[in-house]
Amino acid sequence: MADSEMQVFVDISIKQRLLQCVKNTKEPESNFLGYLYGEILSDKVHIIGCVACRCSHPPSKKGYPAIPAWKNEQSDLSSLVPNGINLCGIYYSCTKPTHLEAHELKNIFDGIWTKNSSLTSRTLVVLQHCHTSEGDSIRCFIYDEDLGSVLECECQEADILGEFLEKRISFRLQANIPICIDRDQNDTTDIANKIEKSCTELDSTSTVFHVKDCKVLLKNMDNESDELENCEALLGKIESGQDKIQNPHGSGKSKGKQKTAKIVSSANVAKLKDALDVRYLNQLTDTAIDHDHKAFVPVIQYKKAVLSQIKFNLAMDVVLNVSRNTPLKSLPKLFISAMCSQLRKMASVMTQFSKGGLLPVVKVHHFKLPGFCHLVTAVYPSITRDSETIDNEELAKYRLELHKRLLLPENRPLMRPSNRYVFENERQQGIYLTNPHAGLVGGVCGTVAVVDGTYAYHHYMQDNFNDDGWGCAYRSLQTIASWFRHQGYSSKPVPSHREIQQALVDLQDKGKEFAGSRQWIGSFEVSMCLEHLLGVTSKIMFVNTGAEMRAKGRDLLHHFQTQGTPIMIGGGVLAHTILGVDFNDQTGDIRFLILDPHYTGGEDLKVILDKGWCGWKGPDFWNQQVHYNMCMPQRPDMI
Repeated sequence: MADSEMQVFVDISIKQRLLQCVKNTKEPESNFLGYLYGEILSDKVHIIGCVACRCSHPPSKKGYPAIPAWKNEQSDLSSLVPNGINLCGIYYSCTKPTHLEAHELKNIFDGIWTKNSSLTSRTLVVLQHCHTSEGDSIRCFIYDEDLGSVLECECQEADILGEFLEKRISFRLQANIPICIDRDQNDTTDIANKIEKSCTELDSTSTVFHVKDCKVLLKNMDNESDELENCEALLGKIESGQDKIQNPHGSGKSKGKQKTAKIVSSANVAKLKDALDVRYLNQLTDTAIDHDHKAFVPVIQYKKAVLSQIKFNLAMDVVLNVSRNTPLKSLPKLFISAMCSQLRKMASVMTQFSKGGLLPVVKVHHFKLPGFCHLVTAVYPSITRDSETIDNEELAKYRLELHKRLLLPENRPLMRPSNRYVFENERQQGIYLTNPHAGLVGGVCGTVAVVDGTYAYHHYMQDNFNDDGWGCAYRSLQTIASWFRHQGYSSKPVPSHREIQQALVDLQDKGKEFAGSRQWIGSFEVSMCLEHLLGVTSKIMFVNTGAEMRAKGRDLLHHFQTQGTPIMIGGGVLAHTILGVDFNDQTGDIRFLILDPHYTGGEDLKVILDKGWCGWKGPDFWNQQVHYNMCMPQRPDMI
């Protein structure tokens, strides 16, 4: 299809994030440059992700984008974004509308096809954001490397993330790669050489991948596999229950079964797994025996030497996100490319955080970030060779750079190891329900704003502790503390009743006899404990009677839209947790999303929702005769 017929679709959330990033640029004259990710099809381009360029050269002409330093950028980009989600083009800002010329774009993209082995399309998109005194405008250009042409086309804004994910399949590949470094050499110089050697060994005929969920073996450089078979067949094997391991070279019989495999609907795929597990294998013997050649005699070479070496394993954890139409034959190359990218990133991080030539231990984490439809991968240093922890300030700078790269807020801890994504097969059944409100429907009155993130539901009689009749405020505090823990603001465990009481004794708010008692606490005590135990400050909002709660709609709406933390409210002898508000600014109609800590039953979500222990309540829910205090925790600015 000709470029003039090519359609470009940008997801709404991605466009908004890019516009906000350009708006936040501190220097008006400086051009923002970012990479666009998604998929390029024969007749259209889907843009579902963006990553900022952090290393570039000045533009060749005014009105043109800066020239990315592809060689320096490639290591970061290929390790952050899953292999299979490809570079589609660039997005840049300028102050003057410019019609782009092919020979200038050729200079910009010159190194991309040689440096990015996963990029197969010779067509790229260029989005030009022009900011003038008259306003902002975005122009879209299609650059074709083979034709040497540039054509302007329309860029359409659409909600495409759901459609994109329906046609994708994720793989998770875990492997331990042995590395051996000579002690008489500097670790930082030797590690890069050893990593490149490992990458060369990976890309060999002995490399085999075992897709464990459907028990299929995929061999690298397999010239006999079925070119028509794609990833859809793997899902069919899982659904139909086929579990016979296929020969790495394939056979007529196995191919027949694969072709007739049951096709799985998008709905069923979601139920199967968040990622198919893949294992890296190294084939030690050749399965094919050539009788026309004589057998070789093994030769052993013996060399006497004194060596001092350090041996360790690099624990790889690679995620790929590919189209379900991807041929199975091409998967081994994608796996190997992703493994090599992660190995090189590991070497880079180990060198960056090395001390005195000694390399630290590194660990891979995946993150499901707001606004991203795919997982993002980051390599973190965990401890030094001497089992010492890495300096927190160094880690904070490292995380800040990741946030800037991914266009994330620079005041929220979204990429701490504690925020890592936990895959389905690693999740443990917790003793607390999380986010019981998730299935509830709001929006009856007007604008809805609810708690932002994950929390655990703490209520009476949990933890084998009887606090029925006096512990509701303690349980509300525990729910709030769990929110800060789940969001990565704190790594401390949720405090027990005794620890809460001891904190108030330590603060000299209560006497020593308070610790171990069955006395109530209120909103002020909750705020004091949050600051003392977690370093979290709170605002206190007061109403004279429950009847005044209907007048606090704007304040509550603002809190959940800007802070997103659960609110503890105490009045009379009762305490509750407010999780959200549904408010109509015109009519004053209001509802409150309430989590009730007075529940004494088991962790049965159906009972909790059906009986209203978590649900929307009208203004009559509050006692119209007593006053209320609300403890409204504020997010700390941290990363």
